[in-house]
Order: sequence, then structure tokens, then C-alpha cells
Amino acid sequence: ADLGQFMTSSVIARFMASLFSDTQNDVTLLDPGAGVGSLSAAFFEEMCGRSVRPASIAIHAWELDDVLFKYLSGTLSECAKVASGTGIHFDGQGHHADFVEEASMLLGDENSLFPRTVQRFTHCIMNPPYRKIQSASKYRAWLSRVGIETTNLYSGFLALAVLLLNPQGELVAIVPRSFCN
Repeated sequence: ADLGQFMTSSVIARFMASLFSDTQNDVTLLDPGAGVGSLSAAFFEEMCGRSVRPASIAIHAWELDDVLFKYLSGTLSECAKVASGTGIHFDGQGHHADFVEEASMLLGDENSLFPRTVQRFTHCIMNPPYRKIQSASKYRAWLSRVGIETTNLYSGFLALAVLLLNPQGELVAIVPRSFCN
């Protein structure tokens, strides 16, 4: 609750994964605030079950919570085991860090005098955390660094994800109804 996390059921995760277009090339998936990796696993399962499969899948999943990160690491390991029998090259990377901090630092440095290479993604699947951002918080400062002004953490996650997608990238996210306002 302190982190604003709401877990995603396997039924919803599979539905979300089914919404992506067919993929024929290399896939790089962003899963910010991944929890135990249910969205990443559903995406991987969906891609493996398609008649036209990608040649490779790289998953980058961020999770801040210590306990959930241990489970996320296990989920990515299971995906790697399954991938070995599918002919799909798999690389699963769990990032035990704050997604907002890391993404805003990378994106903020992109146009600096000493830019860092920013990983871009073909796909993003997420159920971002839902909570307000205080005006004096570190989250507000991090997001402001890349020109994102918002009062909700979920919209900050969405904005960062969009900035990290390739131009033709796809994003599937759970958002509250109020987002449409």
C-alpha cells in the first residue's frame, strides 16, 4: 500500500498480453513496477503461443520492493527455461531499483553534453502504482527533470514509458477511469 501497488490477476495479465499486435522481429519489453512478473510472464507466454513468433524476447522489468523482486527474479528464470525449448532467444533482466528515478535520470542525460545511451523498447506492459505525488517529493523532482508535470504516480509511469518506447512501440496499461478525463 505504501508503494501504491495493486497486483494483476493472471486472467487480466493474459488479456492484456493478447492485445499486442503480431511480432515478427526482435522484441524488447518494458515492465515498470513489475511486482512478481505476472505481466511479463503473460506477455512471454502469449508471444510463445503465436503462430508467428519473435526471434528474440528481451524483458526489462523494474521492481523496487525487496520481497517482490525475489519472486520477479524467479519468474524471469522460469521464462528463460521455457524459452530454451521454443527456439526464441530470451534475455530477462530484473532491475531492483526505482523505475521513475532510473528512467528520468537516463532520459534527462540523453540530451546532455555527455549523453548516455537510452534503451528503447518495442513493447510495454504495465499496471503502474496508484498514488498521489506530493509537490516536494523526490518523484516530482525526478519527473520534472524530463519535463513531466503530474500529481499522480501512474501518469508519471505512463509518460516515462511512452518516452522509452520506439516510435512504433506498443503500450498496454491498466489506468483508472479518471485518466480519460
